[in-house]
Amino acid sequence: MLLSRLTPWHWFLVFTLFFIQFESQHFNDWRHHQTPFLNDADQYYSYLPATFIHHAPDFKYPNSYWLVKGSNGNKVPKYTIGVALLQAPFFMIGHVGAWIFHYPMTGYSQPYNRAACGAAIFYALLGLYFLYKTLIRFFHPRASALSLFILLFATNLFYYVVSFPLMSHAFSFGMFGVFLYATVKCWKDKSVPALFLAAVSAGLIALIRPPDVIVLLLPLLMGVHQRSALRDWWGFLMLRKIYAGLAALTFLLICFIQPLYWYLVTGSWFVNGYGDERFFFGDPQMINFIFSYRKGLIPYAPVMIFSLLGFLFLFLRFRELFWPVIIYTLVNIYVLSCWWDWTYGGSFGNRAILQSFVVLAIPLTALIHAGYNFFKTKQARRRVFTAMLGIACLFSAFNFSLIHKYIGGFIHWDDMTKESYWYVIPKWKWTAEDKAHAEKMERPVNIEKFKAGIGRDDSGKSEVEQ
Repeated sequence: MLLSRLTPWHWFLVFTLFFIQFESQHFNDWRHHQTPFLNDADQYYSYLPATFIHHAPDFKYPNSYWLVKGSNGNKVPKYTIGVALLQAPFFMIGHVGAWIFHYPMTGYSQPYNRAACGAAIFYALLGLYFLYKTLIRFFHPRASALSLFILLFATNLFYYVVSFPLMSHAFSFGMFGVFLYATVKCWKDKSVPALFLAAVSAGLIALIRPPDVIVLLLPLLMGVHQRSALRDWWGFLMLRKIYAGLAALTFLLICFIQPLYWYLVTGSWFVNGYGDERFFFGDPQMINFIFSYRKGLIPYAPVMIFSLLGFLFLFLRFRELFWPVIIYTLVNIYVLSCWWDWTYGGSFGNRAILQSFVVLAIPLTALIHAGYNFFKTKQARRRVFTAMLGIACLFSAFNFSLIHKYIGGFIHWDDMTKESYWYVIPKWKWTAEDKAHAEKMERPVNIEKFKAGIGRDDSGKSEVEQ
């Protein structure tokens, strides 16, 4: 009786929690460092120990953070405050745990580590939950649950949720899931509470990674498939213009947290943490961003080719979703690929687009839904779903093999080429000679040239192909 009441989401959640609990040790990329607060992850987190441990949000204490000097000489972190805000409740849990169990209350002992990693898993699951609630409004629940399975286990999202969890991506993914749900609910149900939920989640998205504010294209483009639908959507906003205005103000107030912090510490409303790092909007690397052997989306998450194919089915059967999703996706990829380092530094695969997997789940689920609904009988649908699940498991196995190779140092974090990629992929066992041979095939990025906008089309192909 109880089993019959379980939805595909419940089965997915149970499997996910079980898998993370019993297998995450094998995919962990920080245990040998004894702390998950490494590199960028430590910079996002730095606001919390500075404020609650050292009581110095101006960072005037001995530290090794990446700080940027303001106009008055005071220093602030390079990265924005959004991740720290989402981590804060879990930080307090770790803080209390450290006090109760007599761990060092430094912000970096074991209770803090576990609480912070738990935060990443929580927000990733939160995003998946709201994504599921959004998808089932349009697609079959089984197709929706399988889409979640693919996103988490068959792409590099798993690495940034479990293996290296304290980067910004799990937190952004969670807020993207909430935002998409709230946007669709507001659009379909004309819900005022959903309007405010969208505003809050959009504000947090902007605080985590400011370029992700592009996600606001989604509500702006809802209904563009049909004049009457567009008129109905904007008519609702005009009818509720007071609430729409308050929601916009809520969004702006949340975004204002960052410049207010900068002003209180440095006396300036804006601090450029990136120095000479910038966008080259006249030189987008969209093809490399998707297909490059260095860090392209498809070579390191090949299952996402089905999401790209799914746009066809989205156009044919769900035109109301097609235009907002395709326009957002193209604009997003364009902007991300214009960053001076379109490979986004040391990472496993293409990490810049991970949070946008929430949106790319829509065409992916459209494809799965079309395959599932192609057959009319329950028996045939079960067989098709079983086959699709089997294919998803094969892609997941491939993804886990990539993670093992990345953690083991056989897949380089930035210098991969076509030759080194195809040398590494088929191998299951490694010798020191194999690793040395693979390293000879790698080609380092010329950072200074990239920053100057020179040679940014270096995709990792051989010299002959280029």
